Amino acid sequence: MDDDYLEAYDETYIEIALEKELRSQSGDAFQDFFSKVMERRHKDFVRIQAHGPKGDEGVDGLFLADGKTIYQCYGAKNGHVIDSTYVCNKIRKDFDTIRVKHPKAKKWYFTHNLVGGVIMDVSNTVAEMREIGAKSGMDVAFFGPKLFEDEVKQLSKHDIRRLLGIDVHQSNKLERLPLALNEIIKGIMEIAGQGVVASGPPKEVPLEKFDYNSIPPLWRRCLTLALADAPIAWDCIGRFGDAAAAETVPAYFKERYSELKLSYTSPERILEELQKVMVGKIRTLESNMIRDFAGHVMLATMFESCQIFEDKEKITSGTDQ
Repeated sequence: MDDDYLEAYDETYIEIALEKELRSQSGDAFQDFFSKVMERRHKDFVRIQAHGPKGDEGVDGLFLADGKTIYQCYGAKNGHVIDSTYVCNKIRKDFDTIRVKHPKAKKWYFTHNLVGGVIMDVSNTVAEMREIGAKSGMDVAFFGPKLFEDEVKQLSKHDIRRLLGIDVHQSNKLERLPLALNEIIKGIMEIAGQGVVASGPPKEVPLEKFDYNSIPPLWRRCLTLALADAPIAWDCIGRFGDAAAAETVPAYFKERYSELKLSYTSPERILEELQKVMVGKIRTLESNMIRDFAGHVMLATMFESCQIFEDKEKITSGTDQ
């Protein structure tokens, strides 16, 4: 595994981990996460906490170097706006508060975790604030997932690990990958046992399968990069102590995918749930994230062989695999 591959995988993994973190944080937790990022990136950043009846006076962050850059944080649940009227009214109220309490402010950011994009009502409201701000020399803009990503990628490896719970990829991970894959296979065999029957040999992945299944860009990149190690996954499955693994593991993923598809329409959510099956939610520094990496390799392997997600023939015909 060359250094270019490792660097590309690290960057993609950070993006996926950050997106998951943004989705999982809402309300005060999102504001706290934003403050942790900015405190590590900018020495002159000071978080503002609500205190007593005065609250935070509409200020969720302030650069004290010039005292003129202010952030309003909005953390939506799972990265989606539920009540647009409430959000738009809060934007207007907090912006008006800033203009009164901090007349010298020159930059105001609507800081959010809307990973799927900003809805039109919110965009229009921020545009209204931009017009109002322009009259007094205040610049109004969005601070969303892309700017979060830019800030996080400038952090030290230690800070990234603290914030996102991940460690950057190490070259020696490749040496430990088979062991981690075997642990995943063992877990699947314990869950599935002989109750899952393979429905046929793996299929060759169509080149356009990402498009057919609307796989989001970050997962598309991650699966593509992890696919380089798919031969290791197949080798581990073939060499596993239980000969039934060669049929049981692929069949297990096919069955689990079919179940998840009934509950989630989002390809991203399905991939996240499949990853949880293999990796779980607990991350330890001791594991050096090798299990997470192995999980991505296994997902890429099952994606390539069409055990998870559909090929063109299934989608166009509407028939099951």
